[in-house]
Amino acid sequence: MPTLLGIDLGGTKSAALVGNEHGEVLVRVSAPTPADGDDIELSTFLRGLAQDALTQFGGRVDGCGVSVGGPTDAARGMVFA
Repeated sequence: MPTLLGIDLGGTKSAALVGNEHGEVLVRVSAPTPADGDDIELSTFLRGLAQDALTQFGGRVDGCGVSVGGPTDAARGMVFA
């Protein structure tokens, strides 16, 4: 059964989860989103959440998706606060 890693960047809380094709959440981790920091610190934080979820899952996933709520500029690759 295919499994997916999902990452959600939120304004106050971010999360990572592993789920399956039926929408069942198999593992979920979350933490407060750092209020200060640059893009490197934020990407390190999100990578850590993803790694925690994958470690708890203990297996491989077949794909990954990222959710970023809020105004974005896809052409410039930017998310606005």
